[in-house]
Amino acid sequence: MDRITLEKRIARRHATLVRLFVITIIMICLMILSLKYSIGWLKEITVMAISAFVSTILAIYMTREDILENDYAEKRDDYGVLTYEEGYRDVFRNKDSQIYLNSVDWEQFFYQAKEDKELFFVGISLYSFFDEPKMRNLLYELCIEKDYDVYIILANPYDREIARVNHAEEKSEEDELKQRILRTYKLFENDLESTYKEAKDKIHVWFSVTIPTALLIKSGKYMIISPYMLENPERTPTIIVEDSKSKSFYEKYSNYLNIIGKHHYTYEQLRKSVSTREFFTQSYTNLSDEFYEDMKNSEYVAVIGLGQKRMLGTLESYYRELLKKGGRIDIILTDPDGESTKMCARRSSGNRNDITGDINVHKEAINRLIDMKSDGDIRIYVSDFMYPYTMYAFNCKDKVSEKTKMYIWQTVLFESSSKRPGFLCEGKEDMERMKSYYYQFLELRDNCDLTKEITAKYDMEKNVKLRATKNVFKLGKKK
Repeated sequence: MDRITLEKRIARRHATLVRLFVITIIMICLMILSLKYSIGWLKEITVMAISAFVSTILAIYMTREDILENDYAEKRDDYGVLTYEEGYRDVFRNKDSQIYLNSVDWEQFFYQAKEDKELFFVGISLYSFFDEPKMRNLLYELCIEKDYDVYIILANPYDREIARVNHAEEKSEEDELKQRILRTYKLFENDLESTYKEAKDKIHVWFSVTIPTALLIKSGKYMIISPYMLENPERTPTIIVEDSKSKSFYEKYSNYLNIIGKHHYTYEQLRKSVSTREFFTQSYTNLSDEFYEDMKNSEYVAVIGLGQKRMLGTLESYYRELLKKGGRIDIILTDPDGESTKMCARRSSGNRNDITGDINVHKEAINRLIDMKSDGDIRIYVSDFMYPYTMYAFNCKDKVSEKTKMYIWQTVLFESSSKRPGFLCEGKEDMERMKSYYYQFLELRDNCDLTKEITAKYDMEKNVKLRATKNVFKLGKKK
């Protein structure tokens, strides 16, 4: 039997009230008639009837809230809604949720999937959720010890919609949301390549073909759902649902998960479809926060560069800090007295005729680097090559490892340094490329006849006199 709709319930209540009101009016008329003609028995009957009808009218009138509450409760049952919270982080801080989910923490909640042994996590980045090692370790243990499969579905970091969401949420960095998505992937990649290799085939990190509209966590017959509202889902209303009838939230979102299971990108597939704009993410003149963080945490830095005056002005304090804490820097620059520096000057976007001035600027930068020897182990080399790129490689003192990260900026012709395309190499998928760059660095430093180590400062006074003589000569030719 189909349930009566709320509209029909309210209409039926209204019709009943109207009928009772009409009957009550008739009883009042009869009572007035009995008083006028002194009909005692009619008076007694009408008084009792009026009292009964008035009580019934009041009772029915007051049932409206009960009807609404009953309808709401039935709909909650139909749609499988158990309760609501202010954010998904508050789920296990509330006794109601603990009772409904039969869990007091995430670990017990994940055990609700002990029959199908599958956990699903859907979100844009989920970085704040998985950034805690304790949460990731719990999932690894479930995979290894309980034979669970864990499916993590993130947004496509290269989707243009991500950039729009990043702008709408007023993130501090232009590509902050994109970087958070990629960092989430890297968290699992690093763990699975080192400490938890046994769980590698049980943890599945995918990227959705469409941007997720809600944060969703599924365990057994329960789901936690927080719609995205252009702010952190930790602060958006959260619905807790369970498996109930076919039209429930649980059923609909289960279908959604099944679709994602068929249509998604793996990380390898994602990398193949990246455009150049999405690949060249590292600015040369506006270094990323990730670069500064890597510079701060590195124990060894290998550098190949042309002149590095700009970078030195930006990174000098980082250089000194790294050296003082026992780190080492090997830096290879173009030889200021060689043809390569002249070539660099001629291909720049500035004054291509002031080659002597560029050479002096280059030597001044090298002298500043030599001053840093008082802070620690920095080794400066020059070689007569115009390098096709600038490289900053972190944590590769003896070899390239999973901790190594390389920032590469291509050399440009006749354009400003802000136009230099830059990209980042890291992780297993870039290992061969990083080994190639590292090999080039070692060959240039250790096995090239054109390379020499600089241990003493250049005589800048001599260079200034030489430049002044050349300028006089040029003026004389003009005359």
